[in-house]
Amino acid sequence: MKKLCFCFFILVLALTHAPLLYGHFDELYTMKEATTIEIGGPWWYEKQYSTSFSSITIEEGDEEKTIEGKTWKLNNIQTAGDVNDTQSLRFTNSSSQETAVFETQNPLYGLEQVEFAFGNVRGGLFGGTSGFTVDISADGADYTTLFEETAGDSLETYTFDIEDEIADGFELEDGSEVDMTSDIYLRVQFNGYPFLGFGSRRVNMDDLMIDYRSRIKP
Repeated sequence: MKKLCFCFFILVLALTHAPLLYGHFDELYTMKEATTIEIGGPWWYEKQYSTSFSSITIEEGDEEKTIEGKTWKLNNIQTAGDVNDTQSLRFTNSSSQETAVFETQNPLYGLEQVEFAFGNVRGGLFGGTSGFTVDISADGADYTTLFEETAGDSLETYTFDIEDEIADGFELEDGSEVDMTSDIYLRVQFNGYPFLGFGSRRVNMDDLMIDYRSRIKP
């Protein structure tokens, strides 16, 4: 009889405390699950750089400029300075031996996509060429061209999906390989020049936007 009463007491205790025990274990599970999510969360974070170049001044001969927190190396680039210019940056080449260059001083981690407006090409007494490229580099010295385009008479927005090109590994011309875990330098280069070397070939760039990644949580 005593044994039966003891078993009945244990059964009542279990039933009356079951919600508390369940809640306790449920809380422990939730805490563990949250910790797992935190530990197993993304090891990189999305970042975006953008500028319209509207608040800067680049003069002839300037070799670098900090724009919206990032430093850029320059060659043959100025901000708008004459009546023909309607946009923020002006690339100028006076011969086929010149190349106007806009490139990052420091690399970008996990470079995904680049977008900008480019065009309004003009200049050259007899006209000229209007080609430009988007290039990447692992060391900031040896560049490989990923995209080649021809600038038009009016501004056009171009989007370049770099991730699509390098996600599975991409071998650069210098033999190095890059992917989405690499630190990559970016360059936009205007190769247009005036025919016969008469006059200067010009083009504008505006509304730059770069999607990349960061190892540091913003």
